[in-house]
Amino acid sequence: MRHEILIVDDQKGVRRLLEELFKKDDWIVHTASDGLEAIAKIDSITPHIILMDMKMPN
Repeated sequence: MRHEILIVDDQKGVRRLLEELFKKDDWIVHTASDGLEAIAKIDSITPHIILMDMKMPN
């Protein structure tokens, strides 16, 4: 079973770096650029972990 992660950060470079790292370990990676987008994604996915920036818009 593959694990799923939701990466939430307003900096595109940070999201891409973390996405690459987790994909190398065979994770299913979802990303969001702010809190509202993250909440919308949670309605359709159930990630095993959420990695989130603490200071970002929305």
